[in-house]
Amino acid sequence: MRRQSRAGPGRAAARAAADGKTVRGAVRPDGSQVHLLSVFDVTAGRTRAQREVDAKTNEIPELEHVTAGLGLSGTVLTLDALHTQAETARRVTEDEHGHYLMIIKANQPSLLEAVRTALAGPDSGFAASSWTQENTGARAP
Repeated sequence: MRRQSRAGPGRAAARAAADGKTVRGAVRPDGSQVHLLSVFDVTAGRTRAQREVDAKTNEIPELEHVTAGLGLSGTVLTLDALHTQAETARRVTEDEHGHYLMIIKANQPSLLEAVRTALAGPDSGFAASSWTQENTGARAP
């Protein structure tokens, strides 16, 4: 059963980050290095899920498996440029009812140009849709 969103009036949305890392010194029997994909709950300060990425694939198809059942509703999931994929965005928002922050790099020139065009214009065009929050990073009591 999925948890309800922790966000509500006066409360910030939960935040999570997905990232993969190669484990130093860990080697599979075939000689390939062990690579793990983790989802870290930034709000709680703990790893919510972790999955080994098979040597014959990469992180992209594994993201769906590592986030399955986490209850991302109302959660902002931060992903690096590798995961900036249309299907990932669709799954996070439509299937999981979450939100995402994806990094766009120049190796996706069409997407980068589309975002530049969408964000071009005066600041006043974005004033109603902006949100900022400042804090010291300390946890609330």
